[in-house]
Amino acid sequence: MEVNLKLHQADGDLLSDPSMYWQLVGNLNYMTITRLDISFVVQQLEGFSDADWAGCADTRRSVTGWCMFLGDALISWKSKKQPHVSKSSNKSEYRAMSSASSEIVWLQRLLGELSVPQLTPTPLHADNTSAI
Repeated sequence: MEVNLKLHQADGDLLSDPSMYWQLVGNLNYMTITRLDISFVVQQLEGFSDADWAGCADTRRSVTGWCMFLGDALISWKSKKQPHVSKSSNKSEYRAMSSASSEIVWLQRLLGELSVPQLTPTPLHADNTSAI
């Protein structure tokens, strides 16, 4: 992929057949949810979040991204345009961290129901000094 590529709606279709991409991502999600022996490495859950302030060139809305790891295995991820325009990078980062925190709580409860208790707090890493 090209680094720092900014896409616009007028650029047209990005994939000739997006259903192949959807199928691949769906299969990976299914495997990590149904085959815990594949995704479970150790009991340490760790999260990373980031936001691209006003990253969408068409709407000037920020893009939220986060990923969650269970040990070395990526078990959950998301990248989505935020619903509102943020007036600062801090607010954009706060929204990304809030979304990631919600996912961490959900994953902790899921692991608890599967008799895999969380022994330590889950660290959430972010790169914005002001938001931290």
